[in-house]
Amino acid sequence: MMLVLLVAFVGLAGKIWLDRTHQNAIFAPVPGGTVGPQPTQVANTVNVTADKGHFSPSTFTTELLDKLILNVTAVDRDYTFTIAGYPRLTTPLPKGKTTQVVITQLGIDTYTYSCNPGCTGTLTVTQKTDQEE
Repeated sequence: MMLVLLVAFVGLAGKIWLDRTHQNAIFAPVPGGTVGPQPTQVANTVNVTADKGHFSPSTFTTELLDKLILNVTAVDRDYTFTIAGYPRLTTPLPKGKTTQVVITQLGIDTYTYSCNPGCTGTLTVTQKTDQEE
């Protein structure tokens, strides 16, 4: 009887050890990294001017998951840059300065951005299909 209990205990301990070892080998993060392949984020940079109540360029397109960096120069007065539907982005644009606005995490859609008051533009986020690659 004692032998049966000892074998059962050793077998259970071994199974627990193998399960944990197996789980850690598959799902544990790599030190200094993350689990599995991560998409590469591309940074697109666009130089934009805000002048006389207009953006130039006023429309542009970026890919889903890309980081969009806008270098916005306020030429004639102070502006405030916002994107409808992107609530944490309100960036002051002081007259005569170039301000970097970094935009990430937008879903596929067309967004209106503005410089309050007056000027607006559109930002379209698209996704390539497998056939386009």
